[in-house]
Amino acid sequence: MGESLGHLDYGYEFFMLGQNLYTKAESMSSCSSILTTPLDQISEERSALVKEGITYHHSIADELKSGLPFWPIGLATLKSDYLCAGVDCGKKLYLAAWRTGIGGDVNASVRIPLGAYRILRVNQAYPKRLPCDYRYDETHGALELRLLPQTARIFEIVVEERR
Repeated sequence: MGESLGHLDYGYEFFMLGQNLYTKAESMSSCSSILTTPLDQISEERSALVKEGITYHHSIADELKSGLPFWPIGLATLKSDYLCAGVDCGKKLYLAAWRTGIGGDVNASVRIPLGAYRILRVNQAYPKRLPCDYRYDETHGALELRLLPQTARIFEIVVEERR
């Protein structure tokens, strides 16, 4: 299945599947960092992603503690091609979106409804150096996103207010 890149507090577990990063939202109650593959067995590129992920997580951990979780496209099923979970921290949303690839269409995209918020800015927060196709559609209040199968991204969404 690839190298497991670790488990970070408050719900982000990073896995490598082939050359693609795969992020899985998990339990929101874990309080430890665990790497299930020894660091000396991870390539430099993947090690850099682990370092970036841990650094990023530590920079937002305090905010996540007081945030409220939400699932803008609903809870996942065994047939879900896209999965999404977020944490509402008031003026900022943290949103993890990942693609399982179950749907079969490599070019499939997803519209993540965020109409309950007045969005000021959407930034891909992690990983920074692996860009993806996304845009915020202000008219429909949705983040439109296309990921390759078995990849994921975390977004920081700055909000003015909740509608």
